[in-house]
Amino acid sequence: MGMPNIDAEYAIIGACLIDNSLSANIIKDMSPSEFCDPKARRAFELISSLNTCDMLVLINESAKNGGVKLEQRDVASFIDACKHMPNVPHYISIVKEAALRRMIASIGSKLVNMSSDASVPVAEILDRARAVIDDASLYRSGTEGRLSKYFDSDEAEMRKWAKGVPIYKVGIEELDACYQGGLLPGQICYIIGPQGSMKTALLLHSIRDYIARNGRKVVFFSLDMMGEEIKDRLMAAKAMITPQRARMLYLEDRQTYEKLKTEIKDEYEYLLKIYDNTRTFPEMRKVIVAERPSLVAIDFITAVEVEQKKDSPDYLKLSRAEECLRRWKTEFPDVTWVILNQMSETSKLLQGKGDVGLGRGRGGGSLTNIAHVGIELFVDQAAAREDSFSNNVQPWLIATIFKNRLGSAGKYFRLFYHGPTMTFTGHGERVNPVREKKPMFNLSL
Repeated sequence: MGMPNIDAEYAIIGACLIDNSLSANIIKDMSPSEFCDPKARRAFELISSLNTCDMLVLINESAKNGGVKLEQRDVASFIDACKHMPNVPHYISIVKEAALRRMIASIGSKLVNMSSDASVPVAEILDRARAVIDDASLYRSGTEGRLSKYFDSDEAEMRKWAKGVPIYKVGIEELDACYQGGLLPGQICYIIGPQGSMKTALLLHSIRDYIARNGRKVVFFSLDMMGEEIKDRLMAAKAMITPQRARMLYLEDRQTYEKLKTEIKDEYEYLLKIYDNTRTFPEMRKVIVAERPSLVAIDFITAVEVEQKKDSPDYLKLSRAEECLRRWKTEFPDVTWVILNQMSETSKLLQGKGDVGLGRGRGGGSLTNIAHVGIELFVDQAAAREDSFSNNVQPWLIATIFKNRLGSAGKYFRLFYHGPTMTFTGHGERVNPVREKKPMFNLSL
């Protein structure tokens, strides 16, 4: 009981050496006494007393004032032990629990010795036992439940704001205004609609807007389209041509193709990472750990393959997605999430009859539970025909905010877009659905 986890202790020291800004928060939450390994304890003592710390500083300082001396191989072991920076909070909890168990075991030994002395009354033994437990501050040794940790998190959050927190917007001015101008890191946008409702086009529009405003990395898991198709869409939007035309430029107009290729690479090469062959949640997590993006987009979520369960029903995939996203939000607190999903055939039929704005994604709406903003897309052919004497008019694209933790839900917007290039203008207008009035009850005779 209470055996030390040396790997976790080394990983924490390694995290401090890799990221000095992280060490300040770790120092607040931990003390040298919680480290069992002498080298790890010595390293943490030095890190706690120094403003900055790297490998050479740690080695040199450990040689002063006696105590355990650290060598280069020891410090290298610290760094090697820190496999994944996002797991540092987990390492801390492991070390803290082991330290707490050792403390409890020590108190138990003292109580056993006291109880074996027959000359000491039982009431006095109990009083001493309470005093030992109170002195050990068992209930206050961890950060969980400590009020100051919430103030510490406020300070950390404000430091992020000072550096410019990246805000995700769909990129439609009127729509974004409904949820306070955009989503912050840790929040989820859930976009659903039937096939052909321009979900991916809207996602790409928002990604271009995000990169242009924030200059942060985006990881795009494209489970619906190949990366080549995404490239064609980006080129089409840049040159205001159709995606098919963008694909043929290499043969028909090599000069224009090379110019577009250079512009796209300069704009997105390092900030947009497209993964079109990553199809399980563990694989996605590995990518997120390696890339450390600010925005993660998944298109579309029910195309994910659930591990060890082939041909899983959509409701199981959504349930697994909800489980992963809940965990990832804590593991990757600096990431904003955009999830796309298609509608079931039944939901599409209901939507066509005017039953819109309920967020009925394929397989059920479990992701609605964790979404901060939910947007449903609907293609209205009838409204376009009524808008013109000719039938040769692109259909209206209606976006409904069916879930909104940041404002009011149940609002409808017509989105303006250019059909041939599959690009959005960035504007929309508020509309209201027209429904036939029906009696609330039918008289039964």
